[in-house]
Amino acid sequence: MKIAACLGVKDEVELIRAAVDHLRSIGVDHIIASDANSTDGTEVILAEMAKGPGFEVALFEDLHATDATEEAATAYIFARARAIGADWLLFCDADEFALPKTGQLRDVAALAGADALIIPRYNLPLLQSGLRLPQSGPKSQPQNILVYAPDEAGIATQSRVRTNNDAPWIAAIPSPKLMVRPDRIRSTAEAHHNIIAADGERVTTAVPKDLFIAHAPFSTVGRFARKIANIRILVEANGDQWGPNSAWHWKRWLENVDHRGGGAAELARNLVTPSELAELRRLGIIKTAVEVWDRAT
Repeated sequence: MKIAACLGVKDEVELIRAAVDHLRSIGVDHIIASDANSTDGTEVILAEMAKGPGFEVALFEDLHATDATEEAATAYIFARARAIGADWLLFCDADEFALPKTGQLRDVAALAGADALIIPRYNLPLLQSGLRLPQSGPKSQPQNILVYAPDEAGIATQSRVRTNNDAPWIAAIPSPKLMVRPDRIRSTAEAHHNIIAADGERVTTAVPKDLFIAHAPFSTVGRFARKIANIRILVEANGDQWGPNSAWHWKRWLENVDHRGGGAAELARNLVTPSELAELRRLGIIKTAVEVWDRAT
């Protein structure tokens, strides 16, 4: 089985090496880094990595992007995956870490009977001591990986957060991501959250019980400041082209940064103190990776 990954990247100099190392450790054979105009040094690291085997960079023009340009970029990723003979194509961003229960993607049980996996995604808490990145592979300690994974549905968590700008955004459950068979799936839509089947094909989807994605939206003040600056540039270049349910977290961050205390205050809203962590663990809102896998079985 050959596994490829499309790694979405935008100014992630702090995380890019860890993201690539993690993909390698869980069994990804070929990485296509889709870089959207990085300027913080990420582009230099990507160019260096592209000199080695199993790694390439596909530049994505996010400024003045249209549906047509986004579709063309996705079509290119699929074409490259098919060209290298990939059996599976994982979609993730540089701040997302796929966590298979065994430490290896090829062991995920749902791969045997599905054309596409709808992979649950949970946010990593930003602890007072800093972001604790997940690790996988032989040296992993999944009992130490913590994520916001309450038992309520993701739509419910989003609704609660969206109605209260003082609530920590990080407590919401973000939309899932995809892992697909490129010979059965024609393309993806909505930032790789939904599949487009090949013409005339009936495809089988599955939600894996032994795989989820840990998402690291927040880490340092500098990284969050770059994120906000990039959002502003995109809005200025493209206008607010997103519907009410798309990019709502971007709009929320801009609102809070501009009118509710600035970037440091927004980051602080999402910070978890040791006492808060203990209470969230007691309530089952923050779970370990082991608890997430156990809940799914």
